[in-house]
Amino acid sequence: MVLVMKKEAFLKKFIEIIDSITVRDHSGFAQDKIENELKKQNWLVVREHKVPDRGDGKRGRVDLMVLPPGLRVGIEIDNWVPIKKSIFKLKNNDFDVRIILLRGTCEHTYMEIEGIDLVKVLNVE
Repeated sequence: MVLVMKKEAFLKKFIEIIDSITVRDHSGFAQDKIENELKKQNWLVVREHKVPDRGDGKRGRVDLMVLPPGLRVGIEIDNWVPIKKSIFKLKNNDFDVRIILLRGTCEHTYMEIEGIDLVKVLNVE
């Protein structure tokens, strides 16, 4: 019997994980820390997942693709604000859950973007 994780349950667990960690304000270090924490959940994590179009007709990569049971999750890690390419890559590829994490200081801890399930500011050192 294969258990399937529901989107809402995944997002709740994901937010708990992200709220429990602090990252450095450097894309590679933040990506490493988040990847390691997600792997602790026994979720498959693919780094730099290739996508056919990043919004300008060129191939691109999504920072992290996470595969909890029954879901395909795309995660982009941006600096201060979500960038257009990140939004495009997530919205135009086959992800069940689309997440943008921000490393920079922002007055809001969450924001909404149509077609993106979660935009959240990370705890940064």
